[in-house]
Amino acid sequence: MELIKKNVHMNRLKSHIVTQLTLDDDFNVPDVNDDIYRIITKDGFVLQNSTKVQDGKVIVSGSLEFKFLYGGSDDSGKIHHMSGSIPFTETINCDNVFEHDGVTVKWDIDDLNIGIINTRKISTKAIISVSVSCEDIYDIETACMPDEENKVLGLKHSADVTQLAICKKDIYRIKENIDLPSGKPNIAEIIWDTVCLKSVSTKLQAGKLSITGEINLFILYSAEDENAPIQWFDTTFSFSNSLDMPGCDEDMIGDICVSIGSSSVALKNDYDGEPRCLEPDIVLDLNIKIYNEEPVVFLTDAYSPECNVIPVYGQVTYNTILTKNLSKCRLTDKLKLDSAKGQILQLLSSCGTPKIDDISVTEDGLLVEGVVTAKLMYISSDDKSPLAIADEVIPFSHTVEAKGVTEDSLSFIRPSMEQLSVVMTGTNEVEVKADVLLDCLVLNNNTCNVITDIDTEAFDSSWLSSRPGMTGYLVKAGDTLWDIAKSFFTTKERIMEVNELKSDMINPGDMLLIL
Repeated sequence: MELIKKNVHMNRLKSHIVTQLTLDDDFNVPDVNDDIYRIITKDGFVLQNSTKVQDGKVIVSGSLEFKFLYGGSDDSGKIHHMSGSIPFTETINCDNVFEHDGVTVKWDIDDLNIGIINTRKISTKAIISVSVSCEDIYDIETACMPDEENKVLGLKHSADVTQLAICKKDIYRIKENIDLPSGKPNIAEIIWDTVCLKSVSTKLQAGKLSITGEINLFILYSAEDENAPIQWFDTTFSFSNSLDMPGCDEDMIGDICVSIGSSSVALKNDYDGEPRCLEPDIVLDLNIKIYNEEPVVFLTDAYSPECNVIPVYGQVTYNTILTKNLSKCRLTDKLKLDSAKGQILQLLSSCGTPKIDDISVTEDGLLVEGVVTAKLMYISSDDKSPLAIADEVIPFSHTVEAKGVTEDSLSFIRPSMEQLSVVMTGTNEVEVKADVLLDCLVLNNNTCNVITDIDTEAFDSSWLSSRPGMTGYLVKAGDTLWDIAKSFFTTKERIMEVNELKSDMINPGDMLLIL
């Protein structure tokens, strides 16, 4: 006989590998650049070019893009900059991974060191953590009900099943034109720029994904007047847009990671022809997963009063949403800065990056432990080296509410910076306040024994003739009307009618008449 079946779209984490990649190379200082006397600060990011999945391995290629500020060898206090790139191709072994699997690669620069070999040559060394998650997108086929024409009765189990509706990667490009305030001198050259993402939020709409947030932009620059001291400009601007997302609906649940893929800041002339307009070009990487929660009926048992039913049993695993929430962790810390760099005269900029180190299950939910790396730039009292940098690490610990979470649950927590503020509290002390957003999605794994197929055969005539026409049955603990009806090849409705039952609730000790 035929069963009415339904496909349920699922995804499962097949493999999660964390490894480290070490990159190093030497670079000569271009002829147009001044000699290097001291390294002031450095920064870098990983630019991913391609990801190829082969059976049992993932091949990623990209480059480490780095830049740094330095003081010239004449010890004049003048600031210079230089950038470079180290390309790489890395093969990562991943068991049970095949070409059709979805792969997500995340990068964290654990250490970036730029050393001076001599005044015309530098060495760059980086340790990069590579996190590779491999997911299998698949359909499970489940029987919902038997074909009623064969008079087969089915026992059904209904569950809210979380299905993966949309899984894709996308980009969102932000371009702005920002004019310098009137009190700032014209820009001769942009020496340094920092782009920070904060207060990002996403919202699902019918066929759309809206994204909003803020970009903090900071630049150091030299003025057209060569005798003028180094200049800086700090600003924050908002962005908002809707991306086409076919198949998306506002009732769905989104798990969306937004990060800066690349950024650059160009210098343009304003309407008056003066070099006073900044054009940031920022590409946001979007890793999009959108889930749909839908009731699904599983067929768990079957029989027929008119024929012998032979079911084939199997097991199905499905996900349900335990919790989806946004939790805020607030940090306050006082930091002592390096007194050897001189006293703090003026804070120029601050930027923070949150990172999760560990997630553990507790009675109250998920304990998230991590750090916020805060980079501070300030003017110090050191006349020879007035520009100073402080890289400070602030640990945090926060419990995300997730009642019922277990070690077997699938937990996805995305950290992001909502805001970070720094104020001077002394000549070498600052107070840092930060709000870290923890976007949490927890899925529970559920297992259900179900019928995957059914065969039927006619009752043996001698067996039928030997069965009594009327039977009394004493209800035992754990009995249900379904179980009793199945045992006597009748129906629940028939038992309720004969015994004048108003519901299918029965109790141990009840006497039932079976016809």
